[in-house]
Amino acid sequence: MIYSYIINPTAGQHDNLEKNIKSIEEHFCGSDDEYEIFVTEYPKHAKIIANEIAKSGKKSRICAVGGDGTLNEVVSGVVGYENVEVGVYPDGSGNDFIKMFGERKDFRDFGYIRNSKTHEVDLIGINDDYCINIFSLGLDADIASDIPKFRRLIPMFGGKFAYTMSIVKNLFKKLGKKIKIDIDGEKMELNCLLMAVANGKIYGGGYCAAPEADIDDGLLDVITVKNIPKFKIASVISKYKKGEHIVKSAVADKFKGIMEYRKAKNIFIESKEKMIINLDGESMFADSVNVRVIPKKIKFLIPLACGC
Repeated sequence: MIYSYIINPTAGQHDNLEKNIKSIEEHFCGSDDEYEIFVTEYPKHAKIIANEIAKSGKKSRICAVGGDGTLNEVVSGVVGYENVEVGVYPDGSGNDFIKMFGERKDFRDFGYIRNSKTHEVDLIGINDDYCINIFSLGLDADIASDIPKFRRLIPMFGGKFAYTMSIVKNLFKKLGKKIKIDIDGEKMELNCLLMAVANGKIYGGGYCAAPEADIDDGLLDVITVKNIPKFKIASVISKYKKGEHIVKSAVADKFKGIMEYRKAKNIFIESKEKMIINLDGESMFADSVNVRVIPKKIKFLIPLACGC
């Protein structure tokens, strides 16, 4: 068994790199276990590194050191390889996927991947890409896409300021996207404020989009929100963030008529215009999206302290 750590130096607090490397080295000091440390140098580098590890054929446990985006890259690099298990050391700003299993502090131990439980989790296939937590489009995806721009523009103000500025920018533009959707053969057209297709429950640093999602049930939770007047958005999003829009596997009475919820295996989405789509916090453009569940595709490492 080889333990591989893939560190994203730009995740979360950017000054953690040396501290993280030192902590890993100290953890293995005096041990005969084989370990290796990689530091990513550009976007998608973690996927390339993870794929090389997987292709070696060695039995490996890979720890993604970063946020949900880093975990996404590592997972995408090992799909289809049975010799690899994946864990995460949460060092990003959100790390929402691990909330399916426990608290952030449970995973804040570089050594947990040496003595942990393995849980087979579903994966979301999105065209030729993958997503382990939540795929989204619409207002939230647009906001997420603009955050890095504001971080680069005014770096001294940090992530919260960038998030606020992105919200302001996007609320001042025309909202709603006209899309066509096919959900397990059921077709519909929608002027959509936002849409989430979920494997996990939480995304965006704490938005509980899919409170009844299950990461190993072979199904995806699909939530759509129709375009609504801007003055109503704040009240709807506040309930959406808390997960109060879904009650007993149905849309709460207050939101019937503007939201729809169902579980599905295959979703096809298309638009006449390019859409910004969000995969585990990473943004890209598409005019059509084929979304599908891939059951129990990833072996995910969980700390023994977690009750799953």
